[in-house]
Amino acid sequence: MGLPLALAGLVALPILGGIYLLRTRYRRQVVSALFLWQAVAQASGGGRKRSRMQASWPLLLELLALLLLVLAAAGPRVLAAGQRVPVVLVLDDSFSMAATADGVSARDRGLAAVRDELAGLGRFSVAAVVAGPVPARLAASARDAAGVEEALAAWQPDAAAADLDAGIALARETGGPDARLLVVTDRPRTVDENGPEAAPSADPDAVRWLAVGEAAGNAAVTLAVRSADGAAADTLLAEVTRTAPDPAAPARPVRVAVEVEVPGAGSDDPPAGWNVYRASSVEMSPGQTERFRVELPASAAGRAVRVRLAMAGDPLEADDAAVLAPGRRPAVVAASVVADPRLARAADAALAAAGTQRVPPSEAELVVANSAVPAPPGAWRLMIDTPAADAATESFLGPFLLDEASPLADGLSLGGLVWTAATDATLPGRPLATAGFTPLVSLEGDASAEAPVGSAVTARVNLDAARSTVLGAAAWPVLVDNLVRARRAARPGVAPANAPVGVAVALRSGPPPVDPAADPEAELPEPAASIRRLTDATGSAAAGEAVPLPLPAGVGSFAPDAPGLYAAVLPDGTDARFAVTRTSAAESDLSAAATASAGTLQPDAAEAAEYRGLAWALGLAALLVLGLEAWLVYGGSAAATRPPEGVPA
Repeated sequence: MGLPLALAGLVALPILGGIYLLRTRYRRQVVSALFLWQAVAQASGGGRKRSRMQASWPLLLELLALLLLVLAAAGPRVLAAGQRVPVVLVLDDSFSMAATADGVSARDRGLAAVRDELAGLGRFSVAAVVAGPVPARLAASARDAAGVEEALAAWQPDAAAADLDAGIALARETGGPDARLLVVTDRPRTVDENGPEAAPSADPDAVRWLAVGEAAGNAAVTLAVRSADGAAADTLLAEVTRTAPDPAAPARPVRVAVEVEVPGAGSDDPPAGWNVYRASSVEMSPGQTERFRVELPASAAGRAVRVRLAMAGDPLEADDAAVLAPGRRPAVVAASVVADPRLARAADAALAAAGTQRVPPSEAELVVANSAVPAPPGAWRLMIDTPAADAATESFLGPFLLDEASPLADGLSLGGLVWTAATDATLPGRPLATAGFTPLVSLEGDASAEAPVGSAVTARVNLDAARSTVLGAAAWPVLVDNLVRARRAARPGVAPANAPVGVAVALRSGPPPVDPAADPEAELPEPAASIRRLTDATGSAAAGEAVPLPLPAGVGSFAPDAPGLYAAVLPDGTDARFAVTRTSAAESDLSAAATASAGTLQPDAAEAAEYRGLAWALGLAALLVLGLEAWLVYGGSAAATRPPEGVPA
């Protein structure tokens, strides 16, 4: 019963019976006519003298209706057949869940804890949310213990981080207000005052928090970078960090090795093995970080490299290595055709600093000039417009306005410069830098990574070099370097060659190998790249099918969520490789991991899910009984309307 005090309404049953017992008694009287006694015959239905209870269907029906209404007010409930307790799991998907203790990973301990929690619920239904940087629902669900094992087989923690607050919010949305939330992670719960657990509508105890971690010492690769495109030498930068629960723990030896790939049978095959190029052992104390800079050998050109560490008793293998793809591609070929000696020296110095290769204008990808110069189709240009001798000019000290969204504005600062320019100049394209209403730099064409392959771009500079300080400041080489970088990124291929997890990699394809003009009637499929993961984060071969990626206009992007080495085959037939790195000092630090539990599993919600109320059915029955009683009294059988004893018919 939901409201047992409502049963006090049963007192109304004897009261109704008393009304029927105290009806007025009539005496038989013989008269000569009835019309004078009509007022007496219409006496009230109650009185002060007790009379014999008469069998009356209306009385029985009214007693039954009262009984049903009182029971309905008490709110009875019965166990609903077939009902299940809804449970939504929030699973920590960060790679620290792969850490082992006594040979058992935190993930496996979490699955065992989930089985124990579900065993006490009887009948249940389970859905799951995987909490990575962006939470996502698992497609599979379960209704028994065997189904839970099968549904969670797809949970293989490998993400760089876990946003558990967002995962809890998605779980509430998935399961609704009656669902039980069960969080499985390796860290104890900490309630954020501004997080979803502390929201006014959310009870922190409504979330069952299971921490299944084990505090342990760990060594990890926390940074791995390979030299960017166009660098003079191929260089590897790496950072290794050791952590431990006890800061006073003794130092331990950590072996760090840089290895070069042994190519497989084909460019889209995993490495056949790894050759050690350089290795060293370092004594590392808890909290210590060591940084390494290694000049890679010429044999590493075009091959993947791996930085790998080893420490005795290390519980987490997922952060012991990082794989990096070849980052070097041919330098941008550029030409400088400038008549002004001052401008020519500045252009040559900036192009050299950007790592370009000098070629004639007819072969250049980028041409710097101060007049019209023939160049190949699709070549980019940097045009320096010098004011004429009789042109109106003005020297600007600022403020300067920059289009920060343009790739040419990356790191560009004009503060503290003197920029002299023609005030009546009209620069075609979009303004990149202006001083008041005077354009200083403009850009024609699309220099972003989404621009179609082969698109030409022209940057124009309105500059009087003799009266400006621009060429002697850092702004000039930065502008030229940004232009060179954008030109390199516009080439067919994959950029960047090495990217962190979650960062989009741009894929750009050149013209298809078959010219559509050769067969105008042929229906060509939409261009698409084929992407396959070759290795995992440690460089071990990873089984996986190739995934098609549409490339409208030959351009697209791919944001991998798993680390490792990838191979991409572009529509023009180009084979490209890129690597995705996943390093996180916070996830690799296992000193804060623990085994603990907190919160409850919403018993009120479970009761609502397992029981069904009967108040509505009892109320409906009472209405039906009262309807039958009204029919008997006002239009039913004659027995129900027969006059009392003593009143003539």
